[in-house]
Amino acid sequence: MSSQTRLTRAYKQAKRIQFTNSDKFILFSDCHRGDGSFADDFANNRNIYFKILLISFI
Repeated sequence: MSSQTRLTRAYKQAKRIQFTNSDKFILFSDCHRGDGSFADDFANNRNIYFKILLISFI
């Protein structure tokens, strides 16, 4: 099955969510929590991750 077919199916079957201008959503993409090692790809984004979590509760 092609990527296009899978994406089209996911789009057509996606749940629709009603929201208003006062609602808040946070979307994370490829923001994985790491282990702090030299190979930790998350380490470069740690400050961004924490800032987003902090402002989401304000």
